[in-house]
Amino acid sequence: MTALSLSMTFCQMDGRLWCLQGSTQFSQLPALSLLSGVVFLSQPIVQVLGPTGLLDTSYTGPVTLTATGATLNGTTTVLAVAGVATFVGLSLSGSGTANLVATAPQRLVAVSANITVA
Repeated sequence: MTALSLSMTFCQMDGRLWCLQGSTQFSQLPALSLLSGVVFLSQPIVQVLGPTGLLDTSYTGPVTLTATGATLNGTTTVLAVAGVATFVGLSLSGSGTANLVATAPQRLVAVSANITVA
């Protein structure tokens, strides 16, 4: 259940000022070896962190999951409750190596460890 997550505030000026206000991290992932098209027994849970790296319990916005290397099936965007986004009914279709990617507005992304889909 290894995931990459970074935490910091990053601002850029390119004719407009925008800032990243923290990051996302996985607190739960599916198994790292899955059957194509079968709903995950352990569904992803994503935490939204503030710039200090702590859970942002005031965050109630959208969190979106995408996949690289496979097709992610199911409802891939949910609203966080107190900074926690819980997904249900997801599966991956395809074969090979995949990763889940969690995003939330103005937050750094989290990328899961490799998941083998057969």
